[in-house]
Amino acid sequence: MEAQQVSLLSNKFRTDYVLERQEMSASQFCIQDNEGVWSLENVESLGEPFPVSFALKDDSLMQIERGGRTLFHQQQNGLEIIGVEDNQTIITYDMPEEWLHHPIALGDSVCGFFNGTGKYCDRIFLRRFGTYWTKADAEGKLVLPTGDTLRNVIRLHTERYVSTITAPIDTIAYKIPSFNTDSIINNMAKDTCQIKESIYRWYTDNNHCPVLEVKITQQQERIFKREVFYFAHDFQNQIIQDDMADKSMQSIYKDLTSLNSEDKKPGILYHITKEKGNARVTIRYDLYQPMKIKLILADLRGYVFQQLEDDNAAGSGYSMSLNTSGLRKGQYIIYIIAGNKKYIEKFNI
Repeated sequence: MEAQQVSLLSNKFRTDYVLERQEMSASQFCIQDNEGVWSLENVESLGEPFPVSFALKDDSLMQIERGGRTLFHQQQNGLEIIGVEDNQTIITYDMPEEWLHHPIALGDSVCGFFNGTGKYCDRIFLRRFGTYWTKADAEGKLVLPTGDTLRNVIRLHTERYVSTITAPIDTIAYKIPSFNTDSIINNMAKDTCQIKESIYRWYTDNNHCPVLEVKITQQQERIFKREVFYFAHDFQNQIIQDDMADKSMQSIYKDLTSLNSEDKKPGILYHITKEKGNARVTIRYDLYQPMKIKLILADLRGYVFQQLEDDNAAGSGYSMSLNTSGLRKGQYIIYIIAGNKKYIEKFNI
């Protein structure tokens, strides 16, 4: 089986969008896999999901969540962290950290140094510097809170050692002394107050963001914080399909225009149901003759979110279900293609 990797084509950010992030119980989730399987199925969620927005401009990407902002530079071979901001702190990195390298497969690793300067509450000068090491250290399956299983998941493990220098901002000279690699090594060697951050990220080939992220913050052996966050997988799938929508719809529209939606010759009898609170739209149908059935779920702009196909003999009691979880509120279209005929149904979420 081909090794899983975080690749440029699948994991590169291409547009602005908003995802939902859910904090999960850190005490109930095990970082170590069980025979190649990690599971969120019985892990309790904490509070309500919160939005995480991504704004892309040229090669700059900003991630915004709960008042904090992380700035990235998107290169041909990955993402670099170039800044962090919140209501009290702002830091700009002149020596960025490589956050995601394209491509990275099981066993691959990247490492380096980072250095940035900024201020706290406009009164304290900050220098944040250290080392990082990221390795694709495991792969397997991930069971989601819904019970669905993602296969071919790859885990990236980052170990980051962080040191901080502070000083009253009015004591800093006009020109801030620069730090190079030797400066970082020398200052970290005598610093006994280093913070260690261990970050685990689980990716599938088609996700811009990790499906799951665990962050452990500690000083020496003392753990200060352990956090587990889950990105709704369906939300990410929608973004990937949006990215490919224009190209795929050209082919789909070409197919649809060759079909006759006015042909009244019996072929299929169908009924659509969508239960309140259920994310699935079910199409139940009877066939008067053997026929291939294709369903296309799209929005009014023509963006395609899902396609299903089935080939059935003449008979009754057939059904197919489209998953609408993660779709934004609005009106959507289901194209039902039965043989050489098409039917169009609209519904609201």
